[in-house]
Amino acid sequence: MKDWLFYPLIMLIAGAMIFIAVSIGETEDIDPAQGITIRGDGFSRLVVGPGNHLKVIETQAGPVARLSSSATHKEAPSAGIFLAIPKTYQDYYDGIKLNFSLKVRKSDQNGNSYFQSGFFSPASSKPWQKFELTGEFEEYIFTHIAKKNVQGDDFFYFGIWPDPEGKNRNIDVLEISVKPETHKSD
Repeated sequence: MKDWLFYPLIMLIAGAMIFIAVSIGETEDIDPAQGITIRGDGFSRLVVGPGNHLKVIETQAGPVARLSSSATHKEAPSAGIFLAIPKTYQDYYDGIKLNFSLKVRKSDQNGNSYFQSGFFSPASSKPWQKFELTGEFEEYIFTHIAKKNVQGDDFFYFGIWPDPEGKNRNIDVLEISVKPETHKSD
C-alpha cells in the first residue's frame, strides 16, 4: 500500500477507535472525585492501538489482562493499549494532580521484564515512563497534573506499552486506576 494512502487510512482507523472509546465512557453514571478503577470485565474499556495485543485470562489472582506488543513506538505510533478518560472526568481533572496506577507483573509465559506507561493529551503529556517488573503483582505509580486544551479538542489517554522492543513479550495487568491526589473544592 502506498504511503499517501496508508497514513491517512491508519489515522482514520485510530480516530474511530478513540471516538468509540470516549463515546462508550460518556454513558456511565460517574463520580470523577472517586477516580476510575478497571479490573476484570472492565478491561473491555481499554483501546488496543496498532501493534499491541490484549487477552483477558483467568489466574489465581483473578482475571488479568495479558498485554504484549509486536511493534515499537516508532513502528506503530499511538498511546499503546490505553484508557480513554471520559469528558466528564477530564472537566473535573483539569489542573489537578492525578495518580496513575497499575498493578502489574512479568507474565509467567514469555514474560517481559519491563513496560512503559504514560499520559497523553494535547495540553499536557507525561512521556513514557519505564517500570521494571517482577514475577509478583506490584503497584507502579506516576503522577501528573492534567490540563485541558483551551480549544476544547481534548483527549486524555492513560497508555501502556507492554513491550517497547516489539518482541511480543507479555505482562499481566491486574488493575488500572486513575485517581485525583487532590480534589477540586465546590
